[in-house]
Amino acid sequence: MCDRHHRAIVASMATMTDHVTPPVGAGPWGRLFAAIYDPVLWAGELAGMRSRRRDLLALARGRTLELGGGTGLNLPYYPDDLDELIVAEPAAPMRKRLEKAVRRSNRTATILDAAAERLPMDDGSVDTVVSTLVLCTVDQPVVVLDEIRRVLRPGGRLLFVEHVRADSAWLAAWQDRLEKPWRRFAEGCRCNCATVALIEAAGFTVRHRSEGTWRAMPAIVRPLVSGTATQRQGHASSLPPGAHDCGPARTSSLLRNAARTSQRTVPETTNAVAPLVKCPAAAASSIAAHQRSARRGVMTPPSISSVTWRPRTSRKKLGS
Repeated sequence: MCDRHHRAIVASMATMTDHVTPPVGAGPWGRLFAAIYDPVLWAGELAGMRSRRRDLLALARGRTLELGGGTGLNLPYYPDDLDELIVAEPAAPMRKRLEKAVRRSNRTATILDAAAERLPMDDGSVDTVVSTLVLCTVDQPVVVLDEIRRVLRPGGRLLFVEHVRADSAWLAAWQDRLEKPWRRFAEGCRCNCATVALIEAAGFTVRHRSEGTWRAMPAIVRPLVSGTATQRQGHASSLPPGAHDCGPARTSSLLRNAARTSQRTVPETTNAVAPLVKCPAAAASSIAAHQRSARRGVMTPPSISSVTWRPRTSRKKLGS
C-alpha cells in the first residue's frame, strides 16, 4: 500500500518526438500566463468552480485521461480508486507547475507532453476522458473530439466543464467582438465557442447536462456547461475535417449537418436554423433555445514525454 504521507518521486520518463502543432506557451507571455493562471482563477474557483470540478470528477472511473491539465487544479478531486490517471499538457510552463502539483498531491499520475489533437494512446484504451476549460482553447476541436472517440473504450465517458457561447444575443455579440483580444490574452481561449453543439455533432450523446454561471469571472466567459457524454455507436462525426470556427455561422452549419445523422429527433430545428445564418449574432442563442426545447420533447433514450510519479513507500526503493 502506498504511504500517502510521503512526497511523490519521479518513477519513470519516456520521450518521443512528433509534434503536430508548434510548442505551446513557450514565449514570454506564455510563461507569465502560466504564473498568473491560478491567481486569476482563484475567485472563480471559490465562487463555485471547485464544486463543479468535485462533482464532475467524482464520476471518473478506470483508466482516466485528462486533456490540458494546466496547473493541476483538478488533481484533488479525482477518486482514489482510479486504475490509472494520465494528464496531458502541451504547454511547458503549465506542465512545470503541473508536475509540482502532482508531487504535492502524493497521487500516482503520468504526465504527457502531448497535444490533444494527437494523443499517444492506443485505440479504445481509456475509460474516462476529462476536459475542463480545454475545448475552447484548441485550434482543431473536431480533431480533438475525434481523438477522444478513438481512445475511449465502448461505454467510456467524456466528462466536461466548458465555458460556452451565451444564450443571450447581446452577450454573444460581445463575445464575438472580444474573441480575438481575449484569445491573445488567454493563450488561445475562444470565448464564443458553441462547445456542446460541437460535441454532439462529433458523434457524442450528452447524457447529463448542467448549465450555470462562472461567477467572479469576466462576463464573456461566465456561461458554463458541465456534463457527461458517450459515443453514439455506429455514428461517425458529422463535422467536416477542417471545421474549427466556433462562431455562430459555423454553429448553424454544424447543427444542420448533425441533424441529418443524429439518433435524436429535433423537431423543426433544421428549418429554424437555416435563416439564422443570415443573422450571426442571434444564431447560437436561438439554436440553444431550440435544443433545450427539443430535449424537453422528443429524445432517444508530438514531442511526447511522460513523467510518472508514485508516492514514496520507503527510502530503500529510491535506489532500485
